[in-house]
Amino acid sequence: MTNKVAGPPPTSKIAGGERGDKSIVSAGSLGETDYPEDSWQLRLSVSTSVELIAYHDAIKCKLRCHVKNDGEVKLYMEERKKGMSQRIAAARAGMSERSARKYEHGGKLPSQLKHPHDWNTRQNPFEEDWPFVVEQLERDPALQGSTLFELLCQRHPGRYRHTQVRTLQRHIARWRALHGKPQEVIFEQVHTPGERAQSDFTHMEDLEVTIAGEPFPHMVYHFVLTSSNVEVASICFSETFEALAEGIEKAVWQIGGVPHQHRTDHLSAAVRQLRKEEKEEWTTRYQALMAHYGMQPTWNKEAHCA
Repeated sequence: MTNKVAGPPPTSKIAGGERGDKSIVSAGSLGETDYPEDSWQLRLSVSTSVELIAYHDAIKCKLRCHVKNDGEVKLYMEERKKGMSQRIAAARAGMSERSARKYEHGGKLPSQLKHPHDWNTRQNPFEEDWPFVVEQLERDPALQGSTLFELLCQRHPGRYRHTQVRTLQRHIARWRALHGKPQEVIFEQVHTPGERAQSDFTHMEDLEVTIAGEPFPHMVYHFVLTSSNVEVASICFSETFEALAEGIEKAVWQIGGVPHQHRTDHLSAAVRQLRKEEKEEWTTRYQALMAHYGMQPTWNKEAHCA
């Protein structure tokens, strides 16, 4: 029994002469009857330059098959909107016609077709000892996965491999997220330099300050830049507009600049209540003060729990 051995591929006409089996067919050398015979035995009717480009793009696509991303599908859709055929648009986007049809008919991007992986691909190797692990975590929530893994290896020598410590740590992290101690919710605040200042009045009676043995009842006006925490304080005796204006003037002169915003905590010196409409607005004098320094007035919003 003899085996037929495929001979070398036929030569292809190249501008300037003929070359052997390692020749590369250029886009400008193909006529209407000269077609390459590649490993896929493709024979395409190349009648226009656009189809020739699409043919070469299709070959490149076969050589670099990979999972499609949103950018490629968006490019395909854009080409289709320009009036390109499905075949040419798919070649320009670097995907097969079959994949192009799937995304075009589905009307969704690859990221929208993904499903969350919420199942186990293999059996939990710590299933038998998991009640012991949970018992230890409930007794001491600060225990680390590596410590518990060493305890398991001491209880059952030879049962676990050292490479399985990461698996145990992942199971412990999942258990803590679902059944562990509730974590504090922290909303990060980002402060931009020169953007905002905050100010408020503070009563100082609790300090029991005295002068020459006599009580000194007073208040402190506190002004702070939220980004750098640069602070300015001044003594006052009541929460009035005059004390507010004097404190702001002293602060901006001492700091040497004016922030874009000034925020208060619904100060009576800056805000007046509108009882009929049940809302608040800035006083005329406070608005004039903010306009003089070129600051935007803002106030703290009240938090509402659901």
